[in-house]
Amino acid sequence: MKIIGLTSDTHIPTKCKELPPQVVSVFSSVDLILHAGDVVLPETLQQLKNLAPVVAVAGNHDRKKNRFPQPLPNKEIVSVEGYSIGLVHGDSITGNHPYIWERAYWAFEQNPVDIIIFGHTHNPMVLTDGRTLLINPGSLGCSRYFSQRSFAKLVLDQDGIGVELFFFEPGNEKISFNYTVNFQPGKLPLTVNQNRKPYW
Repeated sequence: MKIIGLTSDTHIPTKCKELPPQVVSVFSSVDLILHAGDVVLPETLQQLKNLAPVVAVAGNHDRKKNRFPQPLPNKEIVSVEGYSIGLVHGDSITGNHPYIWERAYWAFEQNPVDIIIFGHTHNPMVLTDGRTLLINPGSLGCSRYFSQRSFAKLVLDQDGIGVELFFFEPGNEKISFNYTVNFQPGKLPLTVNQNRKPYW
C-alpha cells in the first residue's frame, strides 16, 4: 500500500502565507507528494520535500519571471503500486473541450493513465469515466466558490483506490471536515462532488 499527498495551487505567499499546519500533519505520514502546479515559491517545494519525496508540475504562475532555477515540467507521469498517475496543472492544455477536467483527460490521450491529478480551478473534485479517475485537490491558497481551502490524500493498493479530501478554514489549525471515496479496480462509478458549480 502507498499513500500519496495531493495538493495544488498553494500560491504561497500571495494567497497563503505558509504551508498550513493541517497539510504538514497529514503529509508527514505519506510516501509521496504530488503537486499539480501554481507552487509560486521554490521554497514551498523544499518544505514539502522535508515531509516526503515530491513530484510537481508547472502552473501558470510558476512560468512567470523564471521563478524556478530548473523549470518545472508541464506534465508528468509516475507509476505507484501498479497504477499510472498523470500530473498536469490544466491551464496550458489546448483543445475544444469546455471543461478543464476534460482537457486534463485528453492531455494524456497519447499515454493513457489510471489516475489524473490536476488543478488550476481551485475547486476540489473527484470524477471518473469508469476507466480513469480524475482528482482536483483544490487549493491551499483560496477557493473561488466557498470559504474552505482543501487538499487530498490518495491511498493505493491492489484492492482498490481511496481518495480522501480535507477541508479547512484560514486561521484555524483544525480540519473542518473530510470525506473519503473508495473505488474498486475496473469498477469506477461516475462520482462527482455534489453542490459544486461547474468545473472549468
